[in-house]
Amino acid sequence: MPEARSVAEFRQILDLYLDESDNPDFITYSRDILDYYEHWVWEIQYLMRLGKFCGKRVLDVGCGFGWHTVGLAALGGNEVVANDIRETMISALEKRLRVVQKEHSLLGVERLLGDICALNMGAESYDGIYCHETIEHVHDLDLMFTKCFEILRRGGRAVFTNDNNALCRSVRKNNEELWKKRDREWSFIERLKQERPVENADVEPYAAMRERMVRSANPRLTDEEVTSLVEASAGMVQHEIETLSKRYGAKTKLPSPPKWSWCRNPETGEYCERLLDPFELARQLEGIGFRVSVHHLFRKWPLCIMNSWNLRPFNLLLFQLRPPFVLVAEKP
Repeated sequence: MPEARSVAEFRQILDLYLDESDNPDFITYSRDILDYYEHWVWEIQYLMRLGKFCGKRVLDVGCGFGWHTVGLAALGGNEVVANDIRETMISALEKRLRVVQKEHSLLGVERLLGDICALNMGAESYDGIYCHETIEHVHDLDLMFTKCFEILRRGGRAVFTNDNNALCRSVRKNNEELWKKRDREWSFIERLKQERPVENADVEPYAAMRERMVRSANPRLTDEEVTSLVEASAGMVQHEIETLSKRYGAKTKLPSPPKWSWCRNPETGEYCERLLDPFELARQLEGIGFRVSVHHLFRKWPLCIMNSWNLRPFNLLLFQLRPPFVLVAEKP
């Protein structure tokens, strides 16, 4: 099992990991870490305490470019399996790890490419699961949570963090504005391509994708009918859009897009910053068999003492101050 490193040693490892990547997306994403480094390190340590991740085998779901993976491995002495659905991210992570491990050979990290919902992993093969800012994109959360339950050992914990909190008024407003741009504005798409050219090389507005699917499925539709179907099918995936379009008629009652999850890639099913209710998620996890608690992410006194309070009316007030939430799900 890898050895845990001090915060000072970890900074040396992280600096080496972040240095001189040839991936422009990696460089863009990494800026936030260095801008908020102290809080970022505190957060990883806090989440490791909640998950009891110390000297454990941990799956990092949706690891992205892997800086949380490196933090879990170095600060907690954990054996970490870094999982992501994007090959470009796993490839960049692998390149940077090769550089780091020339000097820090005891850093225990493995790579695992693929969708956690589809991967074949052994039952009870992990002591812990770490999932940071990922569940807002997942196409089937019930399937993902079920998979997490299966691969966790008894007594193991899954820690899910997210800031797309549907209970926070400002987050709802900001996300709704983002969704409209992501769904329809080409100027917004061009900015995404400039900021993260690898990840967004081939992206286009979701509405444009839905329109192409509608017209292909039913070429007889008028422009007005196509417009109505494009609006009504927001949140659907391709086969659903094609079925609705083929069956469309003058008396067809069109569906209403889901309020908190209509901004969605119709080809992959991936959501764009879907809004999440932490208490609804907790109930969903409990239905699968987990024991669940809801936590906040306050670092400073006196709010930090309220991080683990579970009184819904009080939590609602705290979420207006800081929307990020943590769900700790333990397998009995």
